Amino acid sequence: MGGEKLEAFMQVPPPNLIWSHFSLPMILYTGLGSAIFWGKNGRGKLKVFVLSTLFDSLKWPNDNPWRIIVEFVLFITFGILIGIGAIGPATIMQALTAGIAWTGVVAKRVD
Repeated sequence: MGGEKLEAFMQVPPPNLIWSHFSLPMILYTGLGSAIFWGKNGRGKLKVFVLSTLFDSLKWPNDNPWRIIVEFVLFITFGILIGIGAIGPATIMQALTAGIAWTGVVAKRVD
């Protein structure tokens, strides 16, 4: 019985539904891909595109712990929304790749 419930939970809905790819496993693995990208490059090398400029204009200091947390959460959120929305991953590997790839699009490198 337990295996059937897990299999039903991990099943991807039909692709003809707009929200079908936003299942919990795809959200988690795409978010993990985004977090891997952030972890590999770090906050010192990456900024959330446009939002970093907005935070700077609001005079929110770079070393403020809340700014660091908000930037990280927004970075992951963008990776999930764009990664799943644009790619529509059906497998865990596709979700990880979508998170890594599309997060690179919304991030700007700081030299």
